[in-house]
Amino acid sequence: MSKTGLALAALYLALIAICLGFAFGGDGDPKGRFVFLQLPIAPRLALLQALGLLALAYGLRARTPSR
Repeated sequence: MSKTGLALAALYLALIAICLGFAFGGDGDPKGRFVFLQLPIAPRLALLQALGLLALAYGLRARTPSR
């Protein structure tokens, strides 16, 4: 792997960690939790759409946290 790839992967991992921290930290409302859980998924879907591969994502099942 290249250094650029590792840096971008680390940045994406940090974004996911921050979003999960906001989603599960404190006494947030369910709507805010849902939004923060969806934020890390948005760039992947945008990339799939730009590449014309978005149809591949429609068959995937989403995992939701249990209450």
